[in-house]
Amino acid sequence: MEPFPCAAFVLANRIQIFPPLDGWTWKMRIENHYNFWVPLEGSGQLRVNGTAYPLLPGTAFLFAPGDQVDAGHTAHKPISNLAIHFHPLTNGQPDLRFPGLSFHGVQMRSLPLLRELAAYGFTLGHDPSQLSHEEMHSVARTLFLMAWRDRQRPALDAIGEHIQSQIDHILREPRSAADIESLARDCGLSRAQYTRRFRQLTQRTPAQFIIEARLQVATQLLGHSRMSVESVADALGYSDLFFFSRQFKQRLGVSPLAYRKRGGPLAA
Repeated sequence: MEPFPCAAFVLANRIQIFPPLDGWTWKMRIENHYNFWVPLEGSGQLRVNGTAYPLLPGTAFLFAPGDQVDAGHTAHKPISNLAIHFHPLTNGQPDLRFPGLSFHGVQMRSLPLLRELAAYGFTLGHDPSQLSHEEMHSVARTLFLMAWRDRQRPALDAIGEHIQSQIDHILREPRSAADIESLARDCGLSRAQYTRRFRQLTQRTPAQFIIEARLQVATQLLGHSRMSVESVADALGYSDLFFFSRQFKQRLGVSPLAYRKRGGPLAA
């Protein structure tokens, strides 16, 4: 797969979610920023530079400066959408002519994850702490990479679709993730076959992916709730607090308590 071409960027404003509005139309020329734009609900049609694309939940666009956009929604199906305005950086400076940084009409495969990340990023945008700003930047990059990856993926077969549904469930409910043998058996695959197919979709083994999903939720709970470290570990299915803290530090570089103390909005 081609890597995402933009290694560094700055957000032009916070992550935005626009609610559905009956009679909505959008006609403008994109200026002074790049715009990652994805419908979350509703349907319609969008033209960019004269080319028409159907709008469905999860249809992603990355508009570049100069793109001419004209869109509207289907009757009785108004559109709610995610929008992230940003500036790519070249040698530390904003670059509005960044080569190869544009795509139109990419269908993102994991709609539940898209919606969850969009909602979380939107929430972070209303928190002034530095930690929340860093997390919002990380959420934006994750969304860009998801769409960029889906832009290059071949169509999934039936087993791939089933594994993708398992991935979506893990992301929604990481505590309840089944053991690897059960996940593989549910797909009619051996553990080795399942791991190979899983890695093709996520670039992670199933075990790595489950750990990362749990720790992603852990960072949210540590940064945005008053739950104790012990309660966070228990909520994510860890019976051994030391084991949870060790996994957290191995992947994030700090202990759970240090992560909270370094700048979470509810830090003591």
